[in-house]
Amino acid sequence: MWTFRAIVISALAMGLASDSWAYLFRGLPACPWYSPSHTWTEYLAGKYGIKPSPRFSIKFDHLSHNIGNIQAGRCYTVGFENDRWYVAGPVAGQNRSNADNYGGANPQDGKMNIWGVIMTFDNEGHVFGDQDGLIGTMKCTIGPDC
Repeated sequence: MWTFRAIVISALAMGLASDSWAYLFRGLPACPWYSPSHTWTEYLAGKYGIKPSPRFSIKFDHLSHNIGNIQAGRCYTVGFENDRWYVAGPVAGQNRSNADNYGGANPQDGKMNIWGVIMTFDNEGHVFGDQDGLIGTMKCTIGPDC
């Protein structure tokens, strides 16, 4: 079975952030989009049997400007494992992608840490920035065109 880290490393090696190579993994059946009774908070807590790491994408489709290295309008692959947020995606203003991890945000409190930026989310999959309001959408699909 592939671990989240193995998926991220493989995707980055094949050019995850490159528009010339696109793929789309439909996601896991336990993801809230496919199972309406499931919530994002419980999905991230692993309550639906997803081990070792629930994974999903965030599309910053409501973001009007870049936040740090997060590029507006793009998709980022995200996983939560061992109290760490693992994120891979394009680096804003650069022609490269990056994969990194951060702690310090508890999904049970509706918080996530995307490349050092603390964000909040609700169980409908909306992602909010501290100063910007609604900035993105959580998705079950994984890939640069989530």
